[in-house]
Amino acid sequence: MEINKSFYGKYVKPAFPVLSFAVGFIWQSIVLNRIDNMAVNMALLLEIVILGLVIIWNRLCEYDKMENQLIMKYKQSYPFLIQFLLGGLFSSYLIFYFQSASLTKTALFLLLIVLLLIISQFFDEHLMNIYVLGSMFFMSCFFFLTFFLPVVLKEMDQSIFIAGGIISYTTTLLLLLYLGFKRTLSSSYVFLKASGIVAIFMAIGYILYFENISPPVPLSMKTGGVYHKIIKEGDTYQLWTEKDKSVEDWIRTYNIIHFSPGDTVYCFVSVFAPSKLKKTIFQRWEYYDPQKRKWLTKDEIGYNVTGGRGMGYRGYTYKSTLWYGRWRVEVTTMEGQIIGRIPFVLVRRKEPVTYYKVVK
Repeated sequence: MEINKSFYGKYVKPAFPVLSFAVGFIWQSIVLNRIDNMAVNMALLLEIVILGLVIIWNRLCEYDKMENQLIMKYKQSYPFLIQFLLGGLFSSYLIFYFQSASLTKTALFLLLIVLLLIISQFFDEHLMNIYVLGSMFFMSCFFFLTFFLPVVLKEMDQSIFIAGGIISYTTTLLLLLYLGFKRTLSSSYVFLKASGIVAIFMAIGYILYFENISPPVPLSMKTGGVYHKIIKEGDTYQLWTEKDKSVEDWIRTYNIIHFSPGDTVYCFVSVFAPSKLKKTIFQRWEYYDPQKRKWLTKDEIGYNVTGGRGMGYRGYTYKSTLWYGRWRVEVTTMEGQIIGRIPFVLVRRKEPVTYYKVVK
């Protein structure tokens, strides 16, 4: 049944971007739990496949090249469906990448996903442009393969990330070639330009990765903190911490550690990794030099994490050679991607401190 054009123009079209965005985001928030959930990943892969098909159908219908009358009948709904699929995909990526992003420069990567999400939902007049569609489809594949390949292959390194970009670009190129073969591109120049724009997006993705701006999906830091003492008993960790009564936790930017020379400070983190994935991570202890006005690395300690535990693989490092001032521990991959950052301040202990035991 055809949509009444007057009703569509007056009510449906203005409301659809917001409605599509809201429904897509809410739906993905409900169904997404773990990044290594194969059922969820297969659903995302299916969405990408359907997106590619609908892009082809929409172009064929637009250029009167569609021979299947059933598909042709619903041509008005394909722009809506493209918006809905892009909104759902980018919403899911935003959720997954947000889990891996830290309050560092990796947070800038989230802005890229948010920008793509906004474009896909609120710039519908330009979305059907083949250059925009090709770029959106490529980013949908690239974002997905960045975490899906490590989940499937149980490995995570630079070569796998590069392979994800190449596969995404090849898939997008095949889609453009098919559209060109079906004469839905006005000229070979359009094909070359669209391929070039997609190549630029791939190059940007590689730059963000090698500059350690992209989050280290599928890894994510579940918990992290600095403590006065840690004891492991069986499968549990006993952590001794202090509570600063002078400043409420919710407004405190840094953990305050009362410290005397010779004391040991422990950094405990829990890092989630997909099942059976093994990865070496590092805890990099850094001190802020107020005279040089920059962070200086004072120690870097690495250990292996094994994936599978829902609340993450637990581990800790410790350091005794410390002094008063601002410190932070950056949890990173071997490639330098930041999984998380734990800032704290060491202040002189002038009186006895009350310690509280936490079990994790």
